[in-house]
Amino acid sequence: MSRVLSLEKIRLNTLYHHHILDTDPEPVFDDITRLAAEIFDVPIALITLVDEKRQWFKAAVGLSEKQTSRDVSFCAHAIRRPDQPFIVTDARADARFQHNPLVLSSPHVVFYAGIPLIASNGMALGTLCIIDRQPRELIQAKLRVLHLLAGQVTQLLTSRKRERESRLRERSLHIRLEQASDKLAQQRRQLLQTTPATDQVMTGVMQRLQQPISQIQASGFTLVDQHLDRLGTKGREALLAINSAVSRLSALTQDLEQYASIPTRVIDGQPVAIADVIDRATRELWILIDAADAQLTVDAMPTVWGDPQQLEALFYHLVYNALKFRCPHIKPVIRISCEMSAGPTDYAASADGAGAAYYRFTVTDNGYGFGQSQAERIFTLFHQLNHPTGATGSGVGLAICERIVRGHGGFITAEGRAGLGATINVYLPAGSPVSE
Repeated sequence: MSRVLSLEKIRLNTLYHHHILDTDPEPVFDDITRLAAEIFDVPIALITLVDEKRQWFKAAVGLSEKQTSRDVSFCAHAIRRPDQPFIVTDARADARFQHNPLVLSSPHVVFYAGIPLIASNGMALGTLCIIDRQPRELIQAKLRVLHLLAGQVTQLLTSRKRERESRLRERSLHIRLEQASDKLAQQRRQLLQTTPATDQVMTGVMQRLQQPISQIQASGFTLVDQHLDRLGTKGREALLAINSAVSRLSALTQDLEQYASIPTRVIDGQPVAIADVIDRATRELWILIDAADAQLTVDAMPTVWGDPQQLEALFYHLVYNALKFRCPHIKPVIRISCEMSAGPTDYAASADGAGAAYYRFTVTDNGYGFGQSQAERIFTLFHQLNHPTGATGSGVGLAICERIVRGHGGFITAEGRAGLGATINVYLPAGSPVSE
């Protein structure tokens, strides 16, 4: 294939990727042709796009046809030298055009001046051209004006192409988000039936699901940073909604991955100072604590046998929930206390509970709370409470807490009254490590 044919193939591909051919009239293009006709006092002004077999007019003044054959096109000559204007002062005296049907009959072209419309890769898509039915000369000052108008057309074509690509990316994000949501919904259904034997598989699934969600999230942030101002109001609202939804999906998959990774029993336990664990957990939450102007009080804490990372996650989620579901316009007050206990009332009264000793860690807050009928269900995976402020969680945090406590051989209970705060009781064995 010759170099000329190769360049023409690239040029045509560039033109087709603009998706401008055979589109409806647009006022911004029509205005430029009207302006050109008035400035140069010519009967015909055109924005032409030259494809493989024709020249098609995106905007036209003084010409009713929408297209003509490429083999009689003046613009087809103009695009051969994209870096130069193409000017014919008198087509009747020009050997290239004196037998052209556009010269011999309507529209009776005599004078032609065309400026190539150059894409970002240097390919000429077509021209902005002016036509007269009598011979003319074009002085340099006028030629510069025609160049400026052609530049405006090129910018409009580029902007139009970018806006279309932005809409396609937005649509693609919607599709990918729906696919990710479908996958996540499937995993949620499966997770409800998960047994400890499948936890390792579930962790792997959550890790793999996080990757496409992260890619969608990154694409969304890129669109916000680079293209938000090019979208209409609905487009901006849709894009921001997508980013918000993907952020929630990302948080949910991370929570599910953490949930699935918690073993049913602590294997490599060690003495853990609970005061240190709470200190590390609350340091991670200091921004939320500071923003809420929360008062957090931690009483003297014992040392227990367990997994320090899991216990840090336990108190992190308990304090985070107390902060998130606070009452509006009321200073949050959170207290973590500890005392010895025989365990939850039902267990302490049973044969299994005879002689048992536990540390009862109590996390109380003055938040919105919940009805006592919800007390057992709040530790169920995906269970969510209806908060009057609209605050929602993933429905996984307290399920993580329950699994951690159960893995340490303990219990977790809840007490609450709507509008009057909540109390979470965590019972962890005192003394020797958890036995099999």
